[in-house]
Amino acid sequence: MTIRRRWLLLVLIGAALAYGGYLRLRPAHVGPPPPEVELTGIDARVAAAVRGARQEVVEAPGSAAAWGRLGQVLLAHEFNAQAQQCLARAEELDPRDPRWPYLQARMNAVTNPLTEAKLRRAIDVCDAESVPGPLLHLGDWLLSRGRGSDAEAEFHRSLAAAPNNPWALLGLAKVALARDDLPAARAALAVPTVRQVVPKSYHALRAAVALRAGDAAEAELESRRSRVSPRDPDPPDRFSAEVVALGVGLRADLNRAEGLINRGGAVDALGLLEDLVRVYPDAVEAWLTYGRALLQAQDPEGAERAGATAARLAPASAQAHWLHGTALARRGQPADAVKSLRRAIECEPAFWAAYPELGQALVQTGDQDGALATVSDWVRHAPQQAQAHRVLGELLLKANRPADAVRHLRDALTIDPDDATAKALLTRAEGAPPPK
Repeated sequence: MTIRRRWLLLVLIGAALAYGGYLRLRPAHVGPPPPEVELTGIDARVAAAVRGARQEVVEAPGSAAAWGRLGQVLLAHEFNAQAQQCLARAEELDPRDPRWPYLQARMNAVTNPLTEAKLRRAIDVCDAESVPGPLLHLGDWLLSRGRGSDAEAEFHRSLAAAPNNPWALLGLAKVALARDDLPAARAALAVPTVRQVVPKSYHALRAAVALRAGDAAEAELESRRSRVSPRDPDPPDRFSAEVVALGVGLRADLNRAEGLINRGGAVDALGLLEDLVRVYPDAVEAWLTYGRALLQAQDPEGAERAGATAARLAPASAQAHWLHGTALARRGQPADAVKSLRRAIECEPAFWAAYPELGQALVQTGDQDGALATVSDWVRHAPQQAQAHRVLGELLLKANRPADAVRHLRDALTIDPDDATAKALLTRAEGAPPPK
């Protein structure tokens, strides 16, 4: 090798080493740094999750996934302003991921001027499995702006992506009702899955259609059914579900536990709740939720302990005294149950759940008159509740007052025509001989 070539090789090696040194010594981040978040006084588990996600961005400032995850963690814990910054940066780095524009659109959707554009951008890059949810939200947003024709198109697209999905059918019924096309509204609401999946919205919209058609009786019937139907389940929303799954801390775990309990999975919630009351021993809401789960799991002894703890932590809590009293009643201690349930009503006279429990406990102690007085108060304060009339009707029937029982049982069925227990009691009351 000639001297000239040796020198050339040395120059190239030196240049390579110099460039490598530059790469090692250049600034650690490209673009804006992740936003600062004030975590003083925040749940320690939440603070740790935010710090961890933020550190991932510091270590990989060019990663859309790291920025997006930080945005999701912040959104899960309601740091919305900082979440918006992170999600926007994630979208800049990876415009092909629908999560980032979609989650931006879902924040402050009513007032956000970018809602429609962000939703459409998310829809454009969504896969077939994920697209029905964003289409539904875009349809609802357009309908709320009075853009019925545009909304109808999105609901049809959602229906094409997920045939017979009840939320799209409800959206189409709303569009038809807005343009006074009652046959189209009825047709959309006639699909059986709507009744099964979203009963409250189904009945409420059926009532509106009937009222518009001048059928007052049908409108009243559907309106009553709407009042006694369960709350609508949420429409499919894969990307928001991912955010919820990142939530940690007391509030997030309580939401998970309550979701399990409401779906009949109280036993599945117990492990989570046992951990919660251990980590947050002074959190009244954790003890209340734990006690409810124990009641559903047929553990009244455990529920009594949870209720007693909640009542000690929050002496003015009607829920705590109700939980304690209900558990005592189920343990066969009606006299002690009466004391706690009366205390619940003293704390909050409109806490309706305490009235039937107190009435039943009074019956068990032999205080029939006290039970009738308690449930009569309930009916007087909440005449719109079918359960109140049904319980009073049953007590009156036991007290050999069938005529009075008939009146309240008919009221119960007027409010909730599908109440099978009230129907059976009414049959008994109408066939009972008059008192001597």
